[in-house]
Amino acid sequence: MEILGNILTTINSFVWGQFMLMLLVGTGVILTIILRFINIRKLPTAIKLIFKSIKPERERGRHHPLPGSHHRAFRNRRAQETLPELQPQ
Repeated sequence: MEILGNILTTINSFVWGQFMLMLLVGTGVILTIILRFINIRKLPTAIKLIFKSIKPERERGRHHPLPGSHHRAFRNRRAQETLPELQPQ
């Protein structure tokens, strides 16, 4: 059991050692340069979107029906066609 612990400790020190941390930081720097500093340029927009008050879709001017409402409308229309006594007068 102690041998397994030593093996896992060795693997852990390699995975989270200096090499891996330098690889992660280097990848971040390279992607920042390749993507023309988008993570810095768009930071104010990201913060605004995070803290922006969330308005319902109807208040923003776009109306999207609730999921399944088209099915409900079809069902109601079908019921009115088959049962004329349910039609409003």
